[in-house]
Amino acid sequence: MIYVLWELNFNTLKKQFIRITEIGIRPEMSEEIKEQVKLVNGISFLGIPISVLFIALFGITGHFYIALTFLGGLIVFSLPFLLMKTMGLNAARNFVCAMAPVVFGTASVVSGKDTGFFLGFLVISVPPIIVYPKSKQALAYIVLCVLLLVLSIIGNIFIEPIDTVPFAMGVFLFNLFIVLTTSIGIVFLFKLELNEGREKLAEKNKEITDSINYAKRIQSAYMPLPEVFHRAFNNAFLFFKPKDIVSGDFYWFYAIQKENSKNYYRFCAVADCTGHGVPGALMSVICCNALNEVVVNNKVHDPAKILDETRRIVKQNLKSAGTGQKDGMDISLIKMDDDTNDLWFSGANNPAWIVSGNELVELKADKQPIGAHANEKDFTEQHVQLKKGDTIYLFSDGYADQFGGPKGKKFKYKQLSELLLNNNSKTMEEQHKILDETLHHWKGALEQTDDVCVIGIKI
Repeated sequence: MIYVLWELNFNTLKKQFIRITEIGIRPEMSEEIKEQVKLVNGISFLGIPISVLFIALFGITGHFYIALTFLGGLIVFSLPFLLMKTMGLNAARNFVCAMAPVVFGTASVVSGKDTGFFLGFLVISVPPIIVYPKSKQALAYIVLCVLLLVLSIIGNIFIEPIDTVPFAMGVFLFNLFIVLTTSIGIVFLFKLELNEGREKLAEKNKEITDSINYAKRIQSAYMPLPEVFHRAFNNAFLFFKPKDIVSGDFYWFYAIQKENSKNYYRFCAVADCTGHGVPGALMSVICCNALNEVVVNNKVHDPAKILDETRRIVKQNLKSAGTGQKDGMDISLIKMDDDTNDLWFSGANNPAWIVSGNELVELKADKQPIGAHANEKDFTEQHVQLKKGDTIYLFSDGYADQFGGPKGKKFKYKQLSELLLNNNSKTMEEQHKILDETLHHWKGALEQTDDVCVIGIKI
């Protein structure tokens, strides 16, 4: 019961203290400025009960000069709240950091060195470090504290105390106690502000993460699940590894039934949009939507024409025609005939590879993106007659651009082509595993450089 009451009282006092530290805070202030306001208010507030204690102690015992000194201290530690509301942060912190040393220096000279008021300088030299983000300003006030400390010591040597205290040792010990408790108070205040900052940061991070996860759900609606991909392509693998929760890379596929046949024309693409993370994901939704509009709605089925029309829609949606902006995507797109094993390819900066036996053939892409470009041309199309056992590989640049290895360099396309060629005889599931393990070992302790997407389809 006692513990519960203590907990309630502590929480009530804590809430009241937080309310006091928030005096002078305005909505338009940045989080950094708000934190500094709270720290200045908190430090000023700690000086008020100390001043009241000394006023009471020396007033009751008849040492009125010292009591008057701390009446000045009470004013010094109270005024920052008024200054904070009327003149702002700079006026309040400059005042308290400049005047607090004056109070303790004066008390030391008035009462003599034996009372130990010079110990107050140990505490009042700390606030400038906390309340000034720039070290030069903090250093200036620390120098001021040291200067006033030296002056008070000189004053104690050459000036007789105005108000001699007979119980000087008791005051000295009391000052020592005040220094310790105030130091603890400043640490508590700083920790309180730090914890509050961490809580706000955690809350912001949660909001951002929740938003990104929601963005992932939206992006996933445009990118079918891997199981759906494997139903469309029986003997294939899909290695998709976003750098962040959402991705600027995306894969796309579609099938249309051939006339007078039970078989299909199958389309597959790997695209790499500008950026990664949330910006890349937003771009991927725009580009994927444009691709669907061209192929599904407008029924354009020639790869080169698909890319031409997709570029037109993407530029129109981004309003980037003629602006020199580089928003858009690189893409490799194939169309396959189930009956004849014919393949048609068109690419925007992204090539495709075909492994046939022990040979790797590159289908080169046009050197232009899906988006605004200085020298736009119609996309070209290549035709290849595939054989049973051939494998087509589509990929973004993420795998080749991954930094790692013993020298922290890029993996590069040469190593990727050798990796795929050397393991082409293995099952698609095994190839997927090899790609994953190789990337993991190459990357090591380094972070993932970019989104990664590699697709392999065996005929």
